[in-house]
Amino acid sequence: MRRGPARAMLPVVLAALVLGPFSPAGAAAPEGCVELLEDGGFEAGGQGWVQESAQGNPLVSDFFPHQGALGAFLAGTNTAADRLSHAVSLPAGKTLTLSFWWALSTQETAGAFDRLAVELVDPASGAVLATPAAFDNSSAASWEWGQETVSLSSYAGRAVRLRFSAATDSQSPTSFFIDQASLLACEAGPAPRGRRYLPIAGQP
Repeated sequence: MRRGPARAMLPVVLAALVLGPFSPAGAAAPEGCVELLEDGGFEAGGQGWVQESAQGNPLVSDFFPHQGALGAFLAGTNTAADRLSHAVSLPAGKTLTLSFWWALSTQETAGAFDRLAVELVDPASGAVLATPAAFDNSSAASWEWGQETVSLSSYAGRAVRLRFSAATDSQSPTSFFIDQASLLACEAGPAPRGRRYLPIAGQP
């Protein structure tokens, strides 16, 4: 059985939290926009998402969510191969913006061996069409939440699976956490891209 990574269970300081340009998962989409993901905050246990784990681990967990009671927890063991995916039709003529919060905790001390990829997958063939974002065990400090924002507008008009894929090597595992995923289809306009980080007080 996979266990959550050891950490001090200290209060998380969220007073400085700013959720950025998008509504939290589960909230109403901004005017002129439509939310394309179901249960992006995973509070319904991952409704609408397909969970695949080579080791049979559940990928929705109450361990270390960014907000609410549940979030996605991928890898966390050696030789992990976890996939969390959501079917979505990307409407033509819209600005499409994916955002999500992510964090990691790693036992790796050097090198980049464990990876998390955000993929767009052809639902018929299973082929990866694009990897709009990718991270590894060296991408951030442990226990530090960051928000990633990516434009998917160039894929408008396609039916795809949005997939978070995590893989680790045979030693020193990394845990990847995802929460508050949102994919907004908005009236045409510029889509922001960037990262923001939320330090977690008291974490190692």
